[in-house]
Amino acid sequence: MERKAPPPVCILVGVGKPNEPNGVNRRNVAQMVQLIWSAVKRSTVWLRRNVTPALRHGEPEAMFRCAGRLLVLLSLLTAVGQAQLVLSVRAGLVHYLDGQVLVANQIVSHDPNRFTRIAEGQTLRTEEGRAEILLGPGSILRVAPFSEVRLLSDDVSQVKVEVLDGSVIVAVSRLLRDCTAEVKYGDATFRIHSRGLYRFDIFPAGEHWLRVFEGQGFLVSPAQEQRLRAGQMVVVANASNRITQFNPSEKDALNEWNEKRKTAIAALNKLGKRSPFRARGRFVAGGRATGARRRR
Repeated sequence: MERKAPPPVCILVGVGKPNEPNGVNRRNVAQMVQLIWSAVKRSTVWLRRNVTPALRHGEPEAMFRCAGRLLVLLSLLTAVGQAQLVLSVRAGLVHYLDGQVLVANQIVSHDPNRFTRIAEGQTLRTEEGRAEILLGPGSILRVAPFSEVRLLSDDVSQVKVEVLDGSVIVAVSRLLRDCTAEVKYGDATFRIHSRGLYRFDIFPAGEHWLRVFEGQGFLVSPAQEQRLRAGQMVVVANASNRITQFNPSEKDALNEWNEKRKTAIAALNKLGKRSPFRARGRFVAGGRATGARRRR
């Protein structure tokens, strides 16, 4: 059974300050209030402009058309209500899962009304399944089957994860100025400096791969420190690093799943952008920021 995440229009990830409990600050509260108030205001305007005239003139065709649109609006309003369930100001929220996934050796249930969050220091392991983890505003970690990761820091301004086994992809659509993202694999650590697509593979023989499909970052290891750009890969084996070029067009099942999830989220973002319930201002939707504040 496959669990689908709520429409990305409902996902709001705030950036909390480290000295505030749970990272909650005024910006998070203001964004949520703005989202709800905009939904109510836009729905009221739409009902007044479309439903009221149809009822007043008694036009059957117009009334049926408005009734259909009203059902769509009610479904979107229900989705907005579900946003409260996935509001997170910490990294580690399991946003999507498919198949058997374990957090802290406990199987994650496929409950559409309950979302699991990985606590700092806990691990997520996939058996015959896949998982998608929110790392912060615009950053998503996608875990392949038979893989394991540990969340070292759940602060979205300084998120850090460790790849213990298998393969993962880190997709960054935007990186805030005051936020950093680090991925540890083996004895090396990769600091992400820009938006892009980064893949990490841990092989049983002790060989580790890092491939930069898009973007750039800084590799720190006992052997050397090196800036990596798109099209470069690092093979770590026997405490030594070997930097080579690779073909970004060569993809496997994990890359194809990443593209599929990216397309699905983009389509839902587009739907949320066109809906009358789309909030004004910027908010993070499924790892991607959409919308812009309009000037009156």
